[in-house]
Amino acid sequence: TPFFAGKSYEQAAQMTQQIQDLLTASKYFDRAGQLYVEGGYRDSAAILYERCAPQFQQLNRS
Repeated sequence: TPFFAGKSYEQAAQMTQQIQDLLTASKYFDRAGQLYVEGGYRDSAAILYERCAPQFQQLNRS
């Protein structure tokens, strides 16, 4: 289901975040959020984005 796929992406994002690969982590967090929305779990997506957003505000988007 999209929810459990989103959970897997979220875990992968947390692991890549721990090894300081923030660009990949941000992509995984975004995909997790997309999967939550796709599965009808918009609240989970919002919570995910609220939780991880402060860490990525300084990330260079170029």
